[in-house]
Amino acid sequence: MRGCGDLLTGFAWLAGVEVPGGFRGGWEVGAHLQVTVIGGRLTVRRSSVLDPNGAVLIEDLDLASGPGQAQMPATFKLGFAAGTGGATAAHRIRNLAVALPVAMPLEMSGPLTAKAGHRISYTVGVQNHGPNDAPDAVVRGEVPVQLVDVEVTCRGENGAVCGPGTATDGELHQPLSLPKGSKAVITLRGTVDSHYEGDFTATSRITSATRANTAAQQSGQVTTTAELPLITVGQKIAGQWDQTWPEDARGWLVSYNLSLAANEHRVTAWEIAFDVPAR
Repeated sequence: MRGCGDLLTGFAWLAGVEVPGGFRGGWEVGAHLQVTVIGGRLTVRRSSVLDPNGAVLIEDLDLASGPGQAQMPATFKLGFAAGTGGATAAHRIRNLAVALPVAMPLEMSGPLTAKAGHRISYTVGVQNHGPNDAPDAVVRGEVPVQLVDVEVTCRGENGAVCGPGTATDGELHQPLSLPKGSKAVITLRGTVDSHYEGDFTATSRITSATRANTAAQQSGQVTTTAELPLITVGQKIAGQWDQTWPEDARGWLVSYNLSLAANEHRVTAWEIAFDVPAR
């Protein structure tokens, strides 16, 4: 990062960071670099589709603190440059956007374990810490296919307004209007497939078409392990069974009929034990 200058003078070195592995993110992974300037202080963050929260490379750098730096003007120019020394390479920048910054952190919680056939819920909380309003915020996420009868509810606080939320075709979509200082709580409910056993993951992320989210935590996910409920076994006497043995029963052949049935879940193996009277 270099500071202010005029043609061939100035442009003093202010800060830099070594990025592990370098910048080798291609278009297909959605490599993204966010440069935020608020009150003359600069923060640089990189992220990608696989890592939407990303990592901070330069944090809260005072642009006027370096040697020979002028006071921040009302407007200024920001440039991008890259070099490879004697090598030849192509450096491309696309989807450049200039947007008002807004810190919209997201927190997501939900059950780590659940029983198949039971109803569970996930909670997504988002806030607007400013410095600007976010009238077009949207929370999107993936709804596991193992959840059925899914419903979405949303509650706004301190001026937040929830639009119509949906959870169809495996996608969560909840539009929000988040004024500075407001908060919204989204609840996603569903019933675990009664025959499913294993892990599934629900995700969420908050974005805005006209604002740049500067929060460190912009997305969340919860992985739930579904377990089949234990089989309950009961006994029922069919007909009138004598509960006592007659005195002349010695030598008789006594038979019992057992019927095994599983009402809701498939049973792959039964284990039966008998207590046989001594006589």
